[in-house]
Amino acid sequence: MRALVAVVALSLTLAACTRDGDAGRAEPSASATPTASASVGDAKGCGSVPDDVTGGTRDVTRTIDVDGSERSYVVHVPPGYDGRRALPVVYLFHGLGSNAPQVLTYSGFPTVADERDFIVVAPQALEPRREWDVMATADQPRSDAAFWLQLSEQLGDEWCVDADRQFAAGMSNGSAVVFAMACRGVYPFRAYGGVAATFYDQAACGDAPPTSFIYFHGTGDEVVPYQGGETPIFPVRAVQTVLGDWAGHDGCAREPRRQDVASDVVRETWRGCSDGSRLQAYVIDDGGHTWPGAGFEVPVLGKTTSSIDATRLMADFFGLKAP
Repeated sequence: MRALVAVVALSLTLAACTRDGDAGRAEPSASATPTASASVGDAKGCGSVPDDVTGGTRDVTRTIDVDGSERSYVVHVPPGYDGRRALPVVYLFHGLGSNAPQVLTYSGFPTVADERDFIVVAPQALEPRREWDVMATADQPRSDAAFWLQLSEQLGDEWCVDADRQFAAGMSNGSAVVFAMACRGVYPFRAYGGVAATFYDQAACGDAPPTSFIYFHGTGDEVVPYQGGETPIFPVRAVQTVLGDWAGHDGCAREPRRQDVASDVVRETWRGCSDGSRLQAYVIDDGGHTWPGAGFEVPVLGKTTSSIDATRLMADFFGLKAP
């Protein structure tokens, strides 16, 4: 298992340096939340710009004390950030053995944030494993879940954020994290996006309100198999089974409407969901354990489709449009 994690992390490190953030791609439209204009912010962090951002640097590392445990995260702000307009935020979670700078690079979220005027925050898991504890809860001192909640509640102390427009996305172990967050029902996120790992547990999720989710998974993924089964870390359930559980949780029709949006991509949309929630998935034929639209191949992880761009589709789904 450790060997696999090391190979995956190294592959992402090398490949992340080559992402073509401007490559043109055919992008089917996703159902979108109505866009709200950035407004004059009333968060504590509105009205000023941190000293290490005013010089032109737009990626900064911060730490936060969580019950005596120092945790870190990277913040990316778009060009022209002036600390006066409240901006939406996407929290982006890396996978097992990866890190915050890597997920920012291979996902291309900073490029899209620059185009659409939102902030990206990438939390960092603890060394040495750099693994998120999906089963942690926010009431456990020093836990990952306590870190996530405290960060989402305190980010506005330094940054001018729109507290009503916060979202979460992740890859692999980080994707399982955002599913788990949706289960807990205590996080301030309006919608979630995930790539290459699901999670649903009736005991943990049953009391959570309906939530909106956009998800991506390749049928050729050998790290987290689409059909479920054993992995080097733990057994996983079939993607369609877990999404079916979420459809039931959200009060959606059990079977999705399926539409070919590219030669290698099928979009699945569940209808009739409760309380305005939405559930949508993109299934990539023979796709690997990779971020769709990343713009580079990581052979050890399988194929990377260029037919869709998961980041832009997530941003569309979140209602994050260009100004």
